[in-house]
Amino acid sequence: GLVLVLVATPVGLYLYIRPQEGVDKVIEEKKIVRLTKDERMLRFALATLPMLPGPAFPAPLPWQPLWEIGQEKVETLEDIARARPVEFLEICLHRYERTVQSCRFSFVKQERINGMLRAREAIFVNFREKPLSVHMNWKDGAYLVCRSLFVQGENDNKGWAKPNVPFLPIQSFLTEGAQAKATSRYGIHQCGIGFGLKRALTSMHEATEAKTLRLRYEGLVTLAEVGNRPCYKLVRTPYLPPEEEGVDELTVYIDEETLLMVGSVLRDVNKNLIAEYFFSDIELNPAFDENQFTRKAL
Repeated sequence: GLVLVLVATPVGLYLYIRPQEGVDKVIEEKKIVRLTKDERMLRFALATLPMLPGPAFPAPLPWQPLWEIGQEKVETLEDIARARPVEFLEICLHRYERTVQSCRFSFVKQERINGMLRAREAIFVNFREKPLSVHMNWKDGAYLVCRSLFVQGENDNKGWAKPNVPFLPIQSFLTEGAQAKATSRYGIHQCGIGFGLKRALTSMHEATEAKTLRLRYEGLVTLAEVGNRPCYKLVRTPYLPPEEEGVDELTVYIDEETLLMVGSVLRDVNKNLIAEYFFSDIELNPAFDENQFTRKAL
C-alpha cells in the first residue's frame, strides 16, 4: 500500500520538497530531528495523502506504527551534547552564523599575559558582523585605553583608541602590534561572541584528525557570571599535547536558551588560570546609532 502511495504522489510536489542527501537537522524548541532519506520519503508520502484522488485516508494503512516511525528519531540538544559534543558545538556555531548580524553585550575577561595574571576587566561592547566593527568601552579595569574602535577596511585596518589619560588625543594602533599583544591575548578584531567558539572548534577538529580529542559534556549548570542563566557545560581535557601558553583544559558554557557561547575558561596542566571570558546582558541584532562605529563614539 505504501509503495502505491509513493507512486501516486504528484511529481510536482516531489520536486518541490524532494529529500536532500544525508541527515536533516532542524533546530526547533531545542530538538534535533534526524531522518534518513527513506524516512523523509515516508513523511512526505503521509503528508501528501490528502491530495490523492479517492478516499483521503485509506483504512488498510497502519497509521499508528507509521506515526511512531516519524517520532522516534527526535533527539534533544542535550542528547547530542552528551553523545556527540563536537556536533553540538557545530550546531551552536551554525545557529550563531545564521541568526546574528550584530549584538551588544557586557564582557568580563581576565588573562595571563607574559606570565602575569592581569586584573579583571569589564567592558561594554557593540559589535557588528559586516563590515566587522567593534566598539569597546571599559567600565572597570582599564589599563592603557578607556575606549577603542575597529572597523574593517577603515583607517588602514588599524584600530582607534582613546587613551586612559585625560586630554590625550585619539591614537591609531595595529591590531596585531606589540602594544595590543602586551594588554590582550587577542586583538580587538577578534572580539565577539562567535570568535571564541570558532577558535575552539578549529582546534577540536585538528585534535579529532589526530585522534587526540578528549571532550565531554558535564550537564546543565547555573552560571553566576552571566546572570545565573542555565548553560550547557562542556570540558576538553587533557590536550595531547598542551597548546600554546600551556593550555591543557578548556571549559565551554553554552546558554541553554540562545545557544550562544557565553563563557570559556582556559587552564594549564596545573589548573592555573590562563584566561576566562564571560558574556552577559546580550542584545541581539540591535539598531545602532549612525555614529556608533565612527571616531565620534570615542
